[in-house]
Amino acid sequence: MKKFIILLISCFTLNSVFALPWNAPDPSVYDILNAWLNQSFDDLMKYMGPEAVIQDLNDGGKVVQYYKSSKKVTEGHYGPDYYTENKDYKTGITYHEYHKGDWIPGSEETYEGSIRFTINKAQKITMWKIDGNYSELEKLIEYPPNFDFYAYYQEKYTNHAQCWLGVDATTIDITYPKISSTDNSGNIVVSFSNDLYIKFIMKDNQVESLQLVNKTSTSNAFKDNYRDPDGFEVSFAVGGGFSVWTTPPNPKFLCLYAESSAKMTGPESLPLGVLAGFYLDRGLGDNLFRINFNTAIAYTVYKKFYVAGGLRIGGTFGEDLSGFNLGMPIYLGLDLDIIDLRYNIYLNAFPVKSIELGLTASFTFKDLIK
Repeated sequence: MKKFIILLISCFTLNSVFALPWNAPDPSVYDILNAWLNQSFDDLMKYMGPEAVIQDLNDGGKVVQYYKSSKKVTEGHYGPDYYTENKDYKTGITYHEYHKGDWIPGSEETYEGSIRFTINKAQKITMWKIDGNYSELEKLIEYPPNFDFYAYYQEKYTNHAQCWLGVDATTIDITYPKISSTDNSGNIVVSFSNDLYIKFIMKDNQVESLQLVNKTSTSNAFKDNYRDPDGFEVSFAVGGGFSVWTTPPNPKFLCLYAESSAKMTGPESLPLGVLAGFYLDRGLGDNLFRINFNTAIAYTVYKKFYVAGGLRIGGTFGEDLSGFNLGMPIYLGLDLDIIDLRYNIYLNAFPVKSIELGLTASFTFKDLIK
């Protein structure tokens, strides 16, 4: 945040870092029920309890059904008191009559949930079926013995961590400062402890694949330590272009500019950026000279296409037209990595109310900073 203030005051731009841990969802009722498949009838009785309806089947198997219900009771009560207004048209006097709130009768709602397991003749669970309210099922379900939390969380994080593919080494260092190192093969290892680490397999300085390793099998280890790739990309650009007023006196300008910009990076970041720069304009055919400071907030609409809007302040100097500049720049831009193309619309308030249209192109130098 301090860097943001310093760079903004210095007419530079950057973005906030939102590299918050991604929390894998806890196992759902469906995950737990799938883990019960191939478990024994005896374990079902031990962990889910014997309070079930058991029906023997002709093939030697069983159907075991667990049921739970709860009630939500709302007591009857009076609504808010209120007044009615009556006016005596003969005297012109208005009377307010007090009324006690209306009686609202109570209600009772019942929530039910049931889980049915099918057991084969070998006394193994082969199927499950659920019915009713999900919250009741959550109260009813229990984990089977030896539920592999480590495998569950590792699968969730490994699938989610595909967002790291293609990310460069600098971003890893930004996301995991001070705990990343490079092994003899050029791969990057981020170590949270001796037993918990992420290995990024690198190719051409980009992540080709990764491994999440947790030797301690602690269920919350990944939840507490894993982070998505994130950072902010600060760029510097130099460019030029031209513009023309669409309203009298219709001056035309050639411009040169230097601009700094920043945008959030990472899959969880907002598609926002900030622009700020100085523009030097020279009138064509007129003895005019302008200097402006432009700043804007940019929003990425689709892939490399963005729109931006902000503020322009400065001054115009010339024999026929001079004064304080104030207006709003609107950019329609295309970010092609090293080249940035823009169609510019300026809504000028001073020194003359006017609309100005222009085109600019710039060369951009980008870098990820901490």
